[in-house]
Amino acid sequence: MCTVHIFPTSVFGSTLEMADYVDSLLSDSDCTPKLYDRFTSDDIGLACSDVLIFMVATTGNGDFPKQFRAIYADILSRNLDLSSSRVGVIAFGDSSYKKFCGAGEKLHDAIQDQRCECLCPLLKIDASSYVEPEDVIAAWLASEFRALVDD
Repeated sequence: MCTVHIFPTSVFGSTLEMADYVDSLLSDSDCTPKLYDRFTSDDIGLACSDVLIFMVATTGNGDFPKQFRAIYADILSRNLDLSSSRVGVIAFGDSSYKKFCGAGEKLHDAIQDQRCECLCPLLKIDASSYVEPEDVIAAWLASEFRALVDD
């Protein structure tokens, strides 16, 4: 049985709602989810040997929510080494903005640069297309993300 650590960042709270949904889906699987409402780089560092899901909202011009900016800087500077991690990223944004899901793309790229053990494709959730993205997330967890857990 694996442990899946869920790290959501949100601006208005919808990413946190979806994190609760992911937590409930994984609770019904052979994985043990651990959802972090608030977290630091240290929390992520302690979880690195398990499976990680980052759920990232995009704000402004492709930016991270305020609470995630220092963590992202730690990832870029390699103060937070994710090279032995198995990671999935779900990006939330609105395609009517120029930098649609920009924060999630930046995080996904930074994680790939660290050559994580296994990385499933970035899932982009468009707020203007998916008012209720549960079905898209469930399908991603069942297919793409499953590869992370089963490796």
